[in-house]
Formats: sequence, C-alpha cells, structure tokens
Amino acid sequence: MRTTPNSSRGTSGQPGGLPAHALSGIVGLLLFAFLTVSYAQRAVPSGEEVYVDRLGCWNCHGTTGQGAGGGVVLTKTPLALRKFVSYVRLPSKEMPPFAPIMASDAELAIVYRWLDGSEAVKAPPAITVDLKSSAAARTGGQASAEVSVELIARVAETALPSDVPVAASLGYRVTLTSDAGAPLANHAVEYQRAGRNDWSKFTTDEHGEALLGADRGVVLAKAGQTDKARARLRTALPAGKTALVVETLDYTAPANLVVVGIGSAILRVE
Repeated sequence: MRTTPNSSRGTSGQPGGLPAHALSGIVGLLLFAFLTVSYAQRAVPSGEEVYVDRLGCWNCHGTTGQGAGGGVVLTKTPLALRKFVSYVRLPSKEMPPFAPIMASDAELAIVYRWLDGSEAVKAPPAITVDLKSSAAARTGGQASAEVSVELIARVAETALPSDVPVAASLGYRVTLTSDAGAPLANHAVEYQRAGRNDWSKFTTDEHGEALLGADRGVVLAKAGQTDKARARLRTALPAGKTALVVETLDYTAPANLVVVGIGSAILRVE
C-alpha cells in the first residue's frame, strides 16, 4: 500500500507525532546530559594528563615515570603518598617545587595512583582537606616560632555518597618534613578539634608522623557550616620551610588503612 509523505507524522509534521516543543525539549535534555558528562570528565584529569601536560614530569622522570630523563624512577614508587606530596611541594634537591595552583593535592593523589604507588589511596580522593596557615612566622631572635594552621575537611565535589566512609571511621595522619627532606621526629604539636575550645597534644614519631584515630577524627564541613568544622593545629618550628601533609584515613579496616583525603601546606618561619 502506498503511503503519503505525511502518513507517519503527527499534526505537527514531526516524526512519530511529537509536537515541535516536545522534540526540542528532548534535544535540550540530551544536550544538557552530554555537556554534564563532558564537564564531569574534564573535572577529574587523568594521572597522565597532570604528570605529562600539566607538570612536565616526563622531562626528568620519563613518560611513564621510568626514569629515562635522568630523574629517579617513579613507576611503582615505594614512597608513601604523604612523602610523595611532601617532596613535590618542597623538594630538597634540584627539582623545582610545584605549588597547589599547578596541581592540587587531589590531583597529586591521582598521579600517585597512576604511577602505581605502594600505598592504598582512593583517587580521586573522596575528601578534600583545606589547610590555611598564618603568614610567615618570625623567630624574633629565638630558636623557633609558633605556626598555626586552620583545617577544614569537606566531601569532594567529585565524590559519590558511597565513596565517603561514615564519620566514625575517619581519622587524621599528620606528617611534618623539613626543607632538607628530613622528618620532624619527636615533635610536639597541639590540636584543637572542631567545635572545641580545649587543646590536646600529640608528638610525631621517628618518621615525623602522628596518627589521630577516629575518636579525634575529621568533622566534615557542610554547606554554610565551615566554622563548625574548623579544626586547628599549632606548633613551634625552626627557621626555614616545613611541609605539612594531613591525610584523611578510612579506619573501616584498621589493618588496611586507605587514604581517602589529603591536604598540604608549606609553613614558613623567618
């Protein structure tokens, strides 16, 4: 049977009988979905993109971290994430330092995973740790000066609800490293939990690290409630630069801690 050209069209003349405004709405939704997915893909760069294109690490460490450019081998690096980030932020040799404006701590965690680092790390991290230090402290002729740091932890924009462990399973790991690459061992640090007025004290171990378990862990900031989630660290540091790295750890399986958040800051004393 012969059909007329419009026999499969509705009164609007559109395929399948769809009105023009309905068809344009569907096209708009598809375009919005495409742009949303594209934006989400751009929001989380690959480790290779940051390593090669953003930081140019391949010049010294090879295109995949194999060390072909004269730098140390980074593929399957035995360095823990905190040591890796500390060195990128405050290298002790000829390597130039890379500030957060060039690559965030979360992006360094992605690079670390791409290099197949030795430590269990969620990448991209589910939690962002923002560290804000005071201006460069001055010794005033003394051996050291007090430096204070504000800390706010929040769920990363790229995280899904299933990525974030329950609050009771979260804790901190604090690491302090000097500009010579040496750990600040047996170093006293004061810590004020969010929403508290009292201060507690901990001391770093021989690696310049201290673990703060879930009982003194992270209070995740909610929209518009950052003041209630603001914790503080303070310590006396010698003249020079010190790298501070604070990681959020998932204590769900204490024998196999996973890094789910990270932040770093360079503390200066003059």
